[in-house]
Amino acid sequence: MPDYLAPQLFHGIPEDPDLFAGIHSRFTELPRNMVVFLRRSISTGEFHLHHRFVLLLVIRGAGGVVVDGDYFSLTPAEGLLILPFQSHYIPNPAQLRKRFWFYVTFEFPTPELFGPLSKTPFQLTPETSALFEALIQSYHQAREHRQFDELPFRLGLLLCRLLNQQESRLTHGTIHLPGQQVVANEFLRRLIRWLHDNLHTELSIHQISRVMALSPSRLRARFREETGMSLGAFIRNSRIHRACTLLRSSELPVADIAQRCGFNSPVSFSRSFRQTMGISPMAYRRRRE
Repeated sequence: MPDYLAPQLFHGIPEDPDLFAGIHSRFTELPRNMVVFLRRSISTGEFHLHHRFVLLLVIRGAGGVVVDGDYFSLTPAEGLLILPFQSHYIPNPAQLRKRFWFYVTFEFPTPELFGPLSKTPFQLTPETSALFEALIQSYHQAREHRQFDELPFRLGLLLCRLLNQQESRLTHGTIHLPGQQVVANEFLRRLIRWLHDNLHTELSIHQISRVMALSPSRLRARFREETGMSLGAFIRNSRIHRACTLLRSSELPVADIAQRCGFNSPVSFSRSFRQTMGISPMAYRRRRE
């Protein structure tokens, strides 16, 4: 027997098992249609809403991520899994445009499996660090040999480990959410949460200024400094992405969705929706079928 397979490695494996009682796993499928890439700089902040998972890991250059109205501050060796159809946006202050972030986007047939990881930043552990390293090495080898069959298994192992760690923390009450407990930007966290909770209303700059205890001009300027986007554009995008969620997940009439998203008429809603998404609300709803 080769030296690298020491006999003690096999201790505890039964010699006479029940051959009809196999081991079952929740992971009966593998990630599909993977895209692996880096972001070393971000020129403009953009909203995203799509059917794919996004796994991101911060290597260098701390920053924030907004997911469905919650702001998460991430530092190196921290990451986040964004689930399908979660509206997400990466604020882009000028001083943080040089970043080194690692991304994997993918599809998975049973997204609900990863519900415990939703809006739950993770920190690298020795185990997950080794799995990330194995995934990246496998990617380099696959590109060299044009053989990518191993990559979904590597990503599946990493996701399984992240999921098991999170469920263990929940079970034992030791959960730690770095992006929420160590918030580097309380201003953004509080403002974005308040805006998200009040998108169904007609928001005015004076109303928001009173909530944040800032003058309208200072509020606009600070928001742009922190995110790279105007406050008005952020609110419009947030309204449209909430509408996308309602169009996709409910049978509410378009007029009701317009009202719930803070538009004063179905006409203005449809016009704004088409300008942002490139199609009408009804056309977007039909795409889910």
